[in-house]
Amino acid sequence: MNPHQDPSRLRLVFSRNKPPAPTPAHQQSLFPQSRPGAVVFIRCLGVIDTQFIEAIRVAQPSRIFDLRFAPRFDLGSLNRNSAFALFDEVKATYIDAAAHFMLGNPRQTAVDQLRDELATADPHRPVLFLFGSAKTSLLAEGEILNLLSEVGKPTSDLVLVPERS
Repeated sequence: MNPHQDPSRLRLVFSRNKPPAPTPAHQQSLFPQSRPGAVVFIRCLGVIDTQFIEAIRVAQPSRIFDLRFAPRFDLGSLNRNSAFALFDEVKATYIDAAAHFMLGNPRQTAVDQLRDELATADPHRPVLFLFGSAKTSLLAEGEILNLLSEVGKPTSDLVLVPERS
């Protein structure tokens, strides 16, 4: 008997009138409306792996600026390889913004390079910043907001992960 004619076998059937895919509930909570120019701050010390992954996938940032002096991605199920695979998945460019400072260059040199990168970021896609503590990050959240203002990037759509309680 031909396996394609066996009625007991499952078959894949395509519908001509495919309904639109529902918007996931998490997407509605993180980004209630389409926000192509959103700014996302991830505080890595308080974030869990699922929040980190969700923020990256939902935001679809053009650039991910890591402001931590010692970037680590060992959050729950994540590691460095899986984090960079996630960045590739959303077509985001990862930038270790603190690298120049950590190599002995003046802090201002690293800040100037960050400013230049921000100025050329895709205005139609969010940008995302990874923070450690105040002592382990190149800049604080307020300083980033000032830089964004300097380069003309609006910050009316600011997403904090995890949210402040």
